[in-house]
Amino acid sequence: TPGIPHDGLEFFLTSTIGIASCPMDATEADHLLQNSQSAEASARQQCKNRYGLFSADLNEQAFKRLQIERDLRKALQNDEFELHYQPKVNIVENRICGAEALIRWNHPEHGLMSPDQFIPMAEELGLIVEIGTWVLEQACTEAVQWSEAGITDCTVAVNIATPHFAESRLLDDVQQTLTRTGLRPGMLTIELTESMMMDDTEETFAMLEQLRTLGIRIALDDFGTGFSSLAYLKRMRLNELKVDRSFIGGIPDDTDSSAIVRAVLAMSRSLGFEVVAEGVETEEQLDFLREFDCDVYQGFLCSQPIPAANFFNLLRREYVPRGLEVNEVDAD
Repeated sequence: TPGIPHDGLEFFLTSTIGIASCPMDATEADHLLQNSQSAEASARQQCKNRYGLFSADLNEQAFKRLQIERDLRKALQNDEFELHYQPKVNIVENRICGAEALIRWNHPEHGLMSPDQFIPMAEELGLIVEIGTWVLEQACTEAVQWSEAGITDCTVAVNIATPHFAESRLLDDVQQTLTRTGLRPGMLTIELTESMMMDDTEETFAMLEQLRTLGIRIALDDFGTGFSSLAYLKRMRLNELKVDRSFIGGIPDDTDSSAIVRAVLAMSRSLGFEVVAEGVETEEQLDFLREFDCDVYQGFLCSQPIPAANFFNLLRREYVPRGLEVNEVDAD
């Protein structure tokens, strides 16, 4: 499609169209317009510059979405969120050395909902920073319980959303949370994505340096799926680099995945990063990682994410000396 020239520039127009017909979809003008708008919104969500046809399912989907939006705005107030933890295992010692905190929404009607079912909506509604602050507080509070039980070398990792990291309040949130909960800074790991590291580079490095000064551990999540510059990586002085599960899933049979993982491990050793392999599901994958000196793994081979009480009991069974009687937390 040719562009439209204007003032020395060339502009290209696209359109997304919703189509509703009369009398099949509606007989009144207001309803017909409303249905065409639903079709247009659906087409825009799938991919812009296309058309969408109205169907009865769209009204049902739109109604369900409105209900979820309404409920999500009240979820924090109603104490409906909870954290599950996926263990991180030291490969050499074969021992749990930490956990990643993963939010779940215990919806009163739909049951337990995973992050992909509501986090994108929370971002759209501007609720993600508030939810992220709750996750940080809850994870630190529960990690203090581990410490009080004598488990002092198990770290907790919290994922930070881009809007939270971009706001200047993140540093204050972390400081205040550590003060309120009493968690040692070295027990907290902040996980950031490559795309977050690439934005506002100087401000990013300044924020990372301030977090490091507090004693917080910094991890780069899903490494290999973004566009990190090796020059940036050198400046970041990370504690952890997490290899994305898309590469781990291919080892040891896929030669490309295996080559990438070996290269990441070699580079990380040179830079002094601890490497965490995500999504480990088989003994063959673990053997490969052990052979090439990977430090830590997490994945279904050890455990899927489990409720906080279950993880606490898992820790105590592993860390409490044999013969010492302990009362397990009720996991129900």
